[in-house]
Amino acid sequence: MSPDTAAETVWALSSPDLHQLLTAQLGWKRARYVAWLEETLAAALIDNR
Repeated sequence: MSPDTAAETVWALSSPDLHQLLTAQLGWKRARYVAWLEETLAAALIDNR
């Protein structure tokens, strides 16, 4: 993954809109959101080959 694509991935997954959707709309607690974001970013950005 290029640095630009990595930056775009972080930007998209940590956007205020997605945070609002998951927490306010779906009722996720802060701890769940933080854990999900950490796991999702790691999976998206770290090459596990």
